[in-house]
Amino acid sequence: FLNVTNDMMNACKMTAEETNDGKENFNLVCNYKKRRENNLACESLYSEATVKYLVAKTFKKSATDMYALASSYPLQKYFPEKKSLRIACIGGGPGSDLTGLLNFLLECGYSSFECVVYDYNAENWSKVSSGPLENIIKKQTQKVFRKDIEISIKWEFIDMKKDWENTDLIPKADVFSNCWALIECFFNE
Repeated sequence: FLNVTNDMMNACKMTAEETNDGKENFNLVCNYKKRRENNLACESLYSEATVKYLVAKTFKKSATDMYALASSYPLQKYFPEKKSLRIACIGGGPGSDLTGLLNFLLECGYSSFECVVYDYNAENWSKVSSGPLENIIKKQTQKVFRKDIEISIKWEFIDMKKDWENTDLIPKADVFSNCWALIECFFNE
């Protein structure tokens, strides 16, 4: 299994002040009832400190959960036979869902990936994850699977509340994931 968590945490080092701010906002991000009672928009809670804190606290679990979900079903029969895949992670945050999904796809023999993480907070997630994640995944793939891969990861803004009748908004991809996005949409109607 690709173990990117420690490397991601090292890439997301925080000052004591950032840790406190991140923890405070993280508690609000996860407390939907309190957010509704206080009419807090989640968008304002995702500061760079919160994003770093979320990487430290949730990356491993999210990646592991996505891997467990993907490997629990015979999904590979639905994937194209080509060796290069376009992946879209809707509400993918720091790329943790993507990491779990990539691990599964590597086990299925794929070795070339064009990945886009779509998120409302893409700007802050990208600041924290875009530099280190791609390199960490390449390094871990070499270590675990003893092979080189081609991978590109970028973050793009998406607002799940927008009118989805415009099909230009729907990403073009071979494989989709969306975990947090569904939760956020439900609680932020």
